Amino acid sequence: MWTGANLPLAIFAACMAICAPAQAGDWLVNSHIGETFEANDNIQQVPKSPGDAFGSITNFSFDALNNTPTLAVGFGTDLAFREYGGDGAQSSLDGFQGDARASLEKKTKLTDYHLNGSWARAPAAVSELTDSGILAANTTTTSYLANGGLQHQLNDLNALGWSATGTSVNFSNDDAGLIPYNDVVMTESWIRNLSPITNFTASLSTQWYQADNEFNTRSLIQSLTGQIDTLLTNRLKLMARAGGGVIRTDEDFFAGSTEADISDTSGNFVGGVDLAYELKNTTITATASHDFAPSSLGEVQDRTEVGLGIDHRINERTGLLLSGQFYDQAPSTSAPAQSNDREAMILSLTFTRELIRDWDLLVRYQFVQQDLNTDQFVPFSFDDGSSTSNAVFVTLNRNLHLLQ
Repeated sequence: MWTGANLPLAIFAACMAICAPAQAGDWLVNSHIGETFEANDNIQQVPKSPGDAFGSITNFSFDALNNTPTLAVGFGTDLAFREYGGDGAQSSLDGFQGDARASLEKKTKLTDYHLNGSWARAPAAVSELTDSGILAANTTTTSYLANGGLQHQLNDLNALGWSATGTSVNFSNDDAGLIPYNDVVMTESWIRNLSPITNFTASLSTQWYQADNEFNTRSLIQSLTGQIDTLLTNRLKLMARAGGGVIRTDEDFFAGSTEADISDTSGNFVGGVDLAYELKNTTITATASHDFAPSSLGEVQDRTEVGLGIDHRINERTGLLLSGQFYDQAPSTSAPAQSNDREAMILSLTFTRELIRDWDLLVRYQFVQQDLNTDQFVPFSFDDGSSTSNAVFVTLNRNLHLLQ
């Protein structure tokens, strides 16, 4: 089993070794520094808010890319320091937050390879928004991700693909109620070029999920899907996939000195649709999907997502972005001892303005509503029910072009 803490470093070292011969002039290096002020009336997203929270986030990002016709190497980082106050603030919101990533893409005559890895650390109030929805947990999330794969061209019309992705999620506070887990997905695919604007992909994937909980929850998922990528018009792009999957979940149950294995198997539809419509100054995107999703609630969940985005450029210096996402999550099998059901809606309106060259202003309003029903947190202190929050973010960014 791969070790999450060491894998991103190994990928970074491999990328650096391969790209070492590249000339300095081949690199594109950008960075930015920024300051964000946030005001939130329920930052912990609990049914009864303890009060408002006000905070500042100082952030720094760095991205470097070396791109040649046959090799692309990149690495970057986003770092931030957070400080919050007010009756609704909690200690895990303060302190360091960030991520680091590295990627490698290599092309040969018939085969394309890719390899990437990342590390990320964030308060649960940030990282759990679209996973468990448990934002009140006083803990910090640390996650590791590694992905690698290839696509081999058999001929002008057919190609084969293979990829593997591993994820490891841990929490700094073992008593926060969130469950660390490991998740590995392996996918084989066949890509068929139907026309100059249409591709069909058939994929078979196998997924292993293991939660670090008292029941030693283990899930095995196998799914088969077909996907169409096409250009319906010069402005409208479509991706549609559909298929099915089977999940088996096993848990160890202890009653005194007796140990029993509890298992359950079920099948489910998986699929999704992505639409993108591009106008002169506006891009409209719509998405919908239903998939298996690993969760920090100690189980794999059925997740339904619906999203809409409208990105409008008022002029060359000013823009508006309206986005909305809806999530519905429930356990994929009945084997887990807990019942965790969640619905959530996230709406946001963002105004962007280029003040002067390399200086940007961003103002965003975000509304979150969710309904959570769980017995995962007994005896932990957490209230089920509906909750809402309203937040305003004001960000000032300075862009730095270090090498180009």
